Amino acid sequence: MMKQRLSETELSPVVAELAQQLDQLDGIVKSMVELQYDFGKKLKQIDTLVSQGGGVLLDGEDSRLEHLDSLTKLAERTLVEADKIANGVRQEAEEEARTKAAGIIAKAEEQAQVEAERMIAEARSQAKEAASQEAQAILGGINEVKGIFEKAYQNVLANLSKTD
Repeated sequence: MMKQRLSETELSPVVAELAQQLDQLDGIVKSMVELQYDFGKKLKQIDTLVSQGGGVLLDGEDSRLEHLDSLTKLAERTLVEADKIANGVRQEAEEEARTKAAGIIAKAEEQAQVEAERMIAEARSQAKEAASQEAQAILGGINEVKGIFEKAYQNVLANLSKTD
């Protein structure tokens, strides 16, 4: 199969769509980074509160510190999960973009193949028509020469019979 390059006008919509998807992904990643930053700030605040207590626990503060500790661990796990989700979304979008681009390229190649086959068929048809016209011209010339030879032969026979 003959491969042809796609023109700029054929690739332009694909590139624009991929750029738009990339912008959307950048927005999602920025949001996740902001969330991660907010979680980080809250974790620092919790650490500051815990460290300001100086290790001295009053009645009931022990359970509050355990609660803060579990919230800190939850926040850390949430950050890890958010990062995994962001990477997964990015990979999924990249794969989708690759798939769409491959589909567009395959469709363009198929269209190019169909157009090439149409052009070849048209060229063959024109060549056959030209060859047929040339053959008709040659045949006409042969018939004309045959007629001339036939007349000459008849003249030779007529001249031979006069000399007898």
